[in-house]
Amino acid sequence: MALVDLDRQTVTLKGFQLLGPADMLTALTALGNLNYRGNIKLDGAVWTLQVQDAQRHQTITAGINDWIILENNAIASAVTQVEFDNLYATQ
Repeated sequence: MALVDLDRQTVTLKGFQLLGPADMLTALTALGNLNYRGNIKLDGAVWTLQVQDAQRHQTITAGINDWIILENNAIASAVTQVEFDNLYATQ
């Protein structure tokens, strides 16, 4: 088969904006309901949220002001605020 151009179907994504540790806990709780596991760490002055998907053998790490993007209840990506502004619009 030859290389073909593809157009992505319209999709509505969900996202968690991680403005602080409380948002990380909210995201971790919601993701736990989707069978993800993870933790929140404070290393020096840097907060991080780390989430694991055992089925896909994937680990996502996000920090303060990052976004975790879900597509069809699966983590699609973790992006910085700048990347988010370039890729997405909120409704």
